[in-house]
Amino acid sequence: MAQRQVGPPPLDAGQAPTGQASEAPRDGAGARIHPMENCSIARTLEVLGEKWTFLVLRDAFRGVRRFEDFIAQTGIPRQVLSNRLSALTSRGILSKQTYREPGVRPRAEYVLTAKGSDVYPVLVAMRQWGDRYEADPEGPPLVMLHRDCGAAVLAHLRCADGHPVTSADEVTHRPGSGARLRSVPANEA
Repeated sequence: MAQRQVGPPPLDAGQAPTGQASEAPRDGAGARIHPMENCSIARTLEVLGEKWTFLVLRDAFRGVRRFEDFIAQTGIPRQVLSNRLSALTSRGILSKQTYREPGVRPRAEYVLTAKGSDVYPVLVAMRQWGDRYEADPEGPPLVMLHRDCGAAVLAHLRCADGHPVTSADEVTHRPGSGARLRSVPANEA
């Protein structure tokens, strides 16, 4: 499968790179790219952007709730798991609940919250990308099927009006209502 370029077209001979000289960076549609102080992607990576965090969440979506079961499924070191569960709980992604089996001291289990459940499409998209580009030659290690009909579960992008969005070239970026734009020195603007 041929890979196509995503983003702005390549520079012509003698053309200054975007963002240098006097021209501000522009997206593929020619709109100025605004530097943000409060990027949602950067903030999300602060919460989720670590391998073990995603593996804990992957297994939470598959029904794992208990500390020892997370270790058995992921191979995560105990202290790392403890730190990840604490972080996910403090951020409201997991809820720590107490359970007690007969004759055993009370223990904790970790249940996805509504905020945690909203991470699911991100994991589906990551799995889908991994299946396409990183799977073994024999195919993906896990197949996700819709329980009701048996069809494969896939992530698809759509705009708020329901139109499919199939590439970054179809998207333009504008500052949102909560944007805090980072000032750019005059010699960089």
